[in-house]
Amino acid sequence: MADAAATTVDAVATTADAAVTAADVVDTTTTADAAAMTTADAAATTTVDAAATTMVDAAATTTVDAAATTVGAVATTADAAATTVDAVVTTVDAVAVATVAAVTVVAATAVAVTAAAAAEPPS
Repeated sequence: MADAAATTVDAVATTADAAVTAADVVDTTTTADAAAMTTADAAATTTVDAAATTMVDAAATTTVDAAATTVGAVATTADAAATTVDAVVTTVDAVAVATVAAVTVVAATAVAVTAAAAAEPPS
């Protein structure tokens, strides 16, 4: 986009320079006319250069903005993935805690059963 804009502006500048040069050739009868043509040429060059800068800057800004938007989207996706991983880790932790609690209950029950069995008189 920026290259196409710069090419268009360069073509306009070339056309403007050719027109000013042609005018210089036709109208160089006096020193005043030559000075006026030089001034007009400088003004045309400045105007075309400013237009080229504006067009290229706009294209560059658009490109950079698009890249920033893409990076933002990637960051958002990464954040969502991290949130999902956090949720999975939280769930795994909860299952681990519940498993430890269940094993503790089973172990306590086994101890109680063993103690009860030991307390019974021999038959």
